[in-house]
Amino acid sequence: MLLPRIELREYSRHPRNFLDVMLHGDHLRDARQQMDAVGVSPLQEPHRFMIFVEPPLVHWVLRAIAHHSLELRPSHVIVSEAHAPALDATLSSLRSRENVRLLQSRDISTALREWL
Repeated sequence: MLLPRIELREYSRHPRNFLDVMLHGDHLRDARQQMDAVGVSPLQEPHRFMIFVEPPLVHWVLRAIAHHSLELRPSHVIVSEAHAPALDATLSSLRSRENVRLLQSRDISTALREWL
């Protein structure tokens, strides 16, 4: 399966506004609607990490994550290359006093292919 680039990003903090802008902000509206259409919320319970991946891939990515028991936290976001610019724009809209910074970003596309 040919996958687009899919990143696992970890941010320094996850204040309430971090969650609010991703779940309600304008920049990620299309991504949320696409995921809603396949019955998947961007907010993944119980770990409360976020995911923004194209509908044909979202269930596959979630199965791979569950299969390998990745420990994801609220400060983690999984994002495909198509949605990365919208995520960046969304997070740049946060006030600087929120102090949300990208700690690391890893391309997990290859690992996902190998996992399943």
